[in-house]
Amino acid sequence: MAKRLNPRVLKANRAYTIPELAQVLGVSVGAVRGWARDDLPALKAQRPYLVLGSVARSYLEARQGKAKAKLQPDQLYCMSCKAPRRPWGMLVDLIDQPGSTARIMGLCEACQMPSFRMIGKAQIPQLGQIFDVTRREDPTP
Repeated sequence: MAKRLNPRVLKANRAYTIPELAQVLGVSVGAVRGWARDDLPALKAQRPYLVLGSVARSYLEARQGKAKAKLQPDQLYCMSCKAPRRPWGMLVDLIDQPGSTARIMGLCEACQMPSFRMIGKAQIPQLGQIFDVTRREDPTP
């Protein structure tokens, strides 16, 4: 299954069968049946079951919205806790990456495991006001 599905490929005024919906989204038929079993509203009065495009689109947008974590300016995302956390001692490493992004890495306050955040290079000057920043070279080639 794709990590991020694109709900905008669905036509809002069209009714899809479960196999059609799976094909359009690029997922397995079993995945769509699982969504229908959980809480995706479908027209189940007769077979084949039909799912309205607008309903499927709003369902997928809501489902993907739950996975996003909103970070405050002084927070990083802890991979171990799977939650936004402040870095230990407000110490972070700034790792420049190719293109217009940079990565900041620190240790989680709660579990002392690595936590990360991707930022735009335009935000780098503001980091010094929030964190104690150390610049590092990217270890990957």
